[in-house]
Amino acid sequence: MLLLNLSESTVRKYIQLYSTDGFEGLTLKIKQSKKKGFLTNEQQYLFKNILLHKKPYEVALEGNIWTGELMRQYLAREFGVIYHSGIYNLLGRLGLTHQKAHADYGNANLTDQQAYLSELETTVLQAEEDSTIVFFDEFSVCEKPTSYYGWAERNTRPTFTTNEKKQPARTPS
Repeated sequence: MLLLNLSESTVRKYIQLYSTDGFEGLTLKIKQSKKKGFLTNEQQYLFKNILLHKKPYEVALEGNIWTGELMRQYLAREFGVIYHSGIYNLLGRLGLTHQKAHADYGNANLTDQQAYLSELETTVLQAEEDSTIVFFDEFSVCEKPTSYYGWAERNTRPTFTTNEKKQPARTPS
């Protein structure tokens, strides 16, 4: 048992399955019993809200993304509940999954849009006939990566706010 890192209760369960259903019983998915969580419904709601709307550093923890260890620290500190394992089962019961986020750039400034169109019109009208004008719409180029993963409710996508469109272009030194 120790060699395979199996608990005695797991080995007993496998023996029972084999003795009642043979090899086919061992191939069936083992259903986990629905355990009552350590957190009250109110605590679960508060914890879920924190995961969805705050970063660890915003609740006095060291980190920018929620890891299992940071979640355990938060639950121990805020609710006095110690999770040695099962934190990801809790997240599943809360309906949360770890997903890739997308950037949320916010609405464009109408005055900036009109100024851009006016400048583009002037550029096009003043360009020579053999000129090529290239522009990008809804496109952003920056040095920092935008891939971000976060906890979100199933069938949704987390967003992260960015203002990289509004950052001025770097001028060569």
